Amino acid sequence: MRGLLADRVFTGYMLAGGFGFASLFSYVAASPFVIQEIYGASPQTFSLLFGLNSVGLMIMGQVNGKILVGRVRLDKVLGIGLVVVIAAAVVLLMLSLGAFGDAGLVPMAAALFVLMSAMGVILPNTQTLPLMRARHAAGSASALLGTTAFLIGAVASPLVGVAGEDTAVPMAVVQLVAALVAMGCFLGMCRPWNERTGAKGGGI
Repeated sequence: MRGLLADRVFTGYMLAGGFGFASLFSYVAASPFVIQEIYGASPQTFSLLFGLNSVGLMIMGQVNGKILVGRVRLDKVLGIGLVVVIAAAVVLLMLSLGAFGDAGLVPMAAALFVLMSAMGVILPNTQTLPLMRARHAAGSASALLGTTAFLIGAVASPLVGVAGEDTAVPMAVVQLVAALVAMGCFLGMCRPWNERTGAKGGGI
C-alpha cells in the first residue's frame, strides 16, 4: 500500500478519480432538493431526470469501453471528460447565481445531464489507468482506489447543504471545486503529456 502511494502518477489518478466521484456524490445528495424544491418539479419528473442522467452515464461508459479504448489514449479521454465536467459545473454555478435570469428547470437539467454523462468516461478511466500501473498489486490498488473515492465523496456530500435551503449554489460550487481539484491532480501529478509516465490505452 505504501509503495502504491509513493507512485506519484498512481496517486494522481487516484485523487482525480476521488474528486470526480465527489462531483457525482454532490449531485446525488443535492439534486432531489434542487430539482423538486427550488425548481418545483414533481417527484415523477425528478425520477425521470435522474433516470435520464443515469442512462447518459451508462451510454458514455459504453462509448468509452467499446469505441474509445484502443483508439484514443485513455489520458486524453480522461482529460476531455474533466474539461466537460468543469464546463458543465461552471454553467450550473452561473444558473444558480441567476446569471441568465430566471432560466428555469430545463437549462439546469441539461447541464446536470452533461456533467453526469461525462462521469461515464471519468470514473472508469480513473480506475483503469492506475491499475495499469499497479499490475503487481492489483487487489490492494483496487481497494485503495475504491476507499479513497468513497471517503472523498462522503466528505463532499454534506457540503452541498451549508448555505441554507433556498439555493443550488452549494451544489454547483462543490461540483466545480471538486472537478478543478481533480483536473489539478491529473495535470500536476500524472503529467499526461509525457507518454513515459502516463499509462497508454492505444490510439492517438
